[in-house]
Amino acid sequence: MAMAESAQEYAVNPHHLLDSITKEVATVLLENPKIAYNRSSLAEAAGVSRDALYRRWDSYEEIGLIEEAEVESKTTHWRLNSDSEIADLLSELLHSTLREGENQE
Repeated sequence: MAMAESAQEYAVNPHHLLDSITKEVATVLLENPKIAYNRSSLAEAAGVSRDALYRRWDSYEEIGLIEEAEVESKTTHWRLNSDSEIADLLSELLHSTLREGENQE
């Protein structure tokens, strides 16, 4: 599937891309948009395995969820791409999911 098609599909039904790993990673990034993480520290902060995060990493870059952060370090660091439409959509989705959960209790 071409990038334009997947982005369009995502805009129509964002639930397709929000698995539990992505949900945890997106939550950390959205709650800490200014913090720069290397991949290992992001996996730890999100409470997910590094392997699970690494398998999704290219997708996060492709959809523009993350951007490289300028940090003085030998390893590359990343942060939330706050200019990304996908970040806005994930924020909306996560907050609506939380609201739905609160209403069911």
